[in-house]
Formats: sequence, C-alpha cells, structure tokens
Amino acid sequence: MRLILISNAPWQTFEENHPRYSALVRVPFWLGLIQLGRVEETESVRVVPELYCTNIKDNIDFFVGLLGFSIKYARESEEFVYLTRDGVDLMLEGLSGDSRKWLIGDLERPFGRGVNFQWDVSGISELYSKVRSLSPGSIYLPLETKSYAVNERHIEQRQFIVQSPDGYLFRFCEELL
Repeated sequence: MRLILISNAPWQTFEENHPRYSALVRVPFWLGLIQLGRVEETESVRVVPELYCTNIKDNIDFFVGLLGFSIKYARESEEFVYLTRDGVDLMLEGLSGDSRKWLIGDLERPFGRGVNFQWDVSGISELYSKVRSLSPGSIYLPLETKSYAVNERHIEQRQFIVQSPDGYLFRFCEELL
C-alpha cells in the first residue's frame, strides 16, 4: 500500500547528486523541510501523518475495526496510537490527551479541510463492501471506476472515499490492469 498526500500547495523540484537515484521528487514547498532529494523509482517517499481526533476511541474503532489497520503501539495517557496497514502508517492523537499539541489555529470540524489521503490497496471490493455494510454514513464518494492521466499514459482505477469521525477524507484505490 502507498500513501499519497494531495495538496494545492505550489510545487518545487528537489535534486540531489547521487549515482543510485533515477527519479526526481516533486513535492509541495512545505515538504522541502524534510530531506527528500531523489528517490529510486522502486522506492516510496515515507510520510506518516499524525491526525488530531476529538474522540480517540471512535477513531480507533473506525481505523482498526472498520478499515483493517492494526495498532503498532499506543501511549494511553497521551491518547496516542500508531497504526499500520500493509506498509502504510498513520498516527492518531486525541485532543484531550496529555501531550504537546502543534496547532497553529483553532480546530473546527470537519478536520483536514483541503487535504485527502490516498491509499493504494488490493481487494478494494471487499473493503468497500465492509464499509458499506458496517458504516454506510462514512462513505463520502461511492465506489467508482476513474481514469487518470499519468505522464503519457492513462491508468484506470477503482476508488472510493470515506470520511473519518473527525472529517478527514481517505481515498482507497486499486489500479485496474
């Protein structure tokens, strides 16, 4: 599974001279604070988002019980949990937990306005059926087949979007071959 962070930020190209790299990384300028440079075509850029939650239990139920993530570790006093699913990680932190908060403004629901998180998965039909059965109200965009231009070719994928209890959008995709 691969995580792609979608943003409307201006893009920059980062280059690094290294003989084993073969592809440029283009990232929003604010990600330039992270050492990215170039990556091999077979590597993925590793980003682990940390999302604030109003109710950590509801979010654990959503991500673990519904979407199939597992808990890698947790810090109960901080209302913090580190989740993983097929190589993609996600951190959740409750707003009332005993930890530092890195907030630059007031949080208003829905959280995550202007961003959606995309996960490439296999078995999208089974995942969608589970979501539709157990949490139909969380479906933001029903399962669809969509074609996208990728460089000089087009790819076709099946995708759907769910909305977390705090309003974050998660798009699950499976490329059709």
